[in-house]
Amino acid sequence: MKKIIIILVLSLFFVDAYSQKSKKVKNPSFSDIVTSFYSMYSDDLENENHDIRFEKRPEGWFVATFNKYDKSIVVKNELFWSSKKEKYKKLDFNIVKEHLELIEKRDAQMTSWRVRMFKLYPFYGYTGYEHDVIEYYSSKEELTDSNLYALGRVHSSLAANLLHDNSGTAEPDWTYDLGEGQNLLNDAQLENYRNYSHKAIDYFGQVVQMNPEFETIVGEIGLKWANEHLTAFLDLRIVQNEEEALKELKDSLYSDFYISVAKNYLNSCPQNAILFTNGDNDTYPLLYVQARDSYRTDVLVVNVSLLSTYRYIYNIQQQVLEAPAYPLSISMDQFESRLYDYAYLGVDDTLVFDLDSLNDYLQDTSHAKLSVKGNYVLNIPTNKFKLNAGENDIEFTLDVDYLQRGDIAMLDMLHTNKWNRPVCFAVTLYKKHFLGLDHYLQYIGFVKLLGENRLEKIDDYESVNTLKMYDNIMNKFNWEMNENCTKHERSQVMNYRNLNRRLAIKLLDENKKDSAVAVLDSCIVHFPDEYAPYDLTMLGFIELYYRTDETEKANHISRVYYENVIQDKQDYSSPERWKLQKPAIINELKRLAKEYDQDELYREFKD
Repeated sequence: MKKIIIILVLSLFFVDAYSQKSKKVKNPSFSDIVTSFYSMYSDDLENENHDIRFEKRPEGWFVATFNKYDKSIVVKNELFWSSKKEKYKKLDFNIVKEHLELIEKRDAQMTSWRVRMFKLYPFYGYTGYEHDVIEYYSSKEELTDSNLYALGRVHSSLAANLLHDNSGTAEPDWTYDLGEGQNLLNDAQLENYRNYSHKAIDYFGQVVQMNPEFETIVGEIGLKWANEHLTAFLDLRIVQNEEEALKELKDSLYSDFYISVAKNYLNSCPQNAILFTNGDNDTYPLLYVQARDSYRTDVLVVNVSLLSTYRYIYNIQQQVLEAPAYPLSISMDQFESRLYDYAYLGVDDTLVFDLDSLNDYLQDTSHAKLSVKGNYVLNIPTNKFKLNAGENDIEFTLDVDYLQRGDIAMLDMLHTNKWNRPVCFAVTLYKKHFLGLDHYLQYIGFVKLLGENRLEKIDDYESVNTLKMYDNIMNKFNWEMNENCTKHERSQVMNYRNLNRRLAIKLLDENKKDSAVAVLDSCIVHFPDEYAPYDLTMLGFIELYYRTDETEKANHISRVYYENVIQDKQDYSSPERWKLQKPAIINELKRLAKEYDQDELYREFKD
């Protein structure tokens, strides 16, 4: 019966798609196009070197097959939906056969970022789309905040493509042919880069004026506008020099809140540390306070996403402000080679690979093998590694199938460091960026510090170093906050509350009751409900206050949080999800009240 239902659903799916061919369809979305294509055609990808993409051009929607290792090589490109005739056109692709397999391919195409980009831009998905977007909006008399934001993004893309074709879709002859080192741009090239970069900043600034609450991927538009200045700053630091880079910075780019957060990331680090970060918001504000305010310039901030580019790898090997140069054993010629794009890991459980021999191993090209995709790739026979640490070597396992260039660079940094400088990882990094070192990382604030001793437990609080984390939060953190907390800043407040809760749990387990209460009290003082309404993180505070016999504080927070829940004072992304969370939170408040004998409070909480 189930099989019959599936067949009927698929049949209806295909009938609907075919019916679209015979009638006019006005302005189909990316999802419409992908669904229509995979309901009727196979993508013909018999050659594993090829991939397929959808392009939204002025003439309509195109379907292109291209070389995935050189996106400029287009094998086939056909108009699928004509904007002039508002109709689908027949394609030279195989008719659909394996229905279920193609539904999976359809879903794989419709990732959230693709849907978002095709919705944002009038044209997208092909080389040179930026110029078509600019021309399209030049004929419009009035532009919305979304239009201005799109113009900012395409100008930013054009500026970046002048220096490096990281996206693989820069126009031929657009990217400058730059050598290695610094001071690479002549006056005309520098002026051209700034022309596009500053236009991006200007368009984002117009959105700030029109709608300061406009949401972007990184947060409110003001944050995106500030980050765009730092993008230009970092680009010019890498390819030109510090003096030219500093010209991109101005006063008051970031709010007092983000300046404070940036300082606290840096304040979490020991002297002369290397700090690995990932996103824009945990990297750019840090670079800003270092360069603009000369704050904690001893810390070398290394963005793991940018480590995929060999120019950035070159830059971190130079002295940056007061942070010493960071030599690597792997040469720039090696990092620049396409051979270092990937290194596949084997599954030999009996072998532990010593990082001291990583460079010699990778330089031996006999370890590179021809893959089924037709290109040579590096191969390391195991995913188990060890790092020399005096008498007790650190052994760790990478839970991935392959390393990328940035991963190889991080492993080489650990090897060449020889424990001379503290190594820290921002708590906001994805798990994969910890390189399997979780059992050697301890919370000391907004960062985790790499140590030589293995931790048996690495749960929510066992990996807290109470001595260092207490000192950082209570004595070194900066608390110069805004008077008003924005919606996006509240997510950072949740990070603060979680850090304090985690530290308080560990302190209480160590029988340091007074210190635990001091940590909780400090967080309440700096982030009261009036500043950032109490949220889900406060359930942990309530229980900890009960456990430390601070009953009045626990009851007060319970009552305030209960009112917040009843009045829907939550930043929830999905109303449907909130409908499920709301009764669960009230039940948890009731459970805590009952468990700690607060009968009167229990009766106040109504379902």
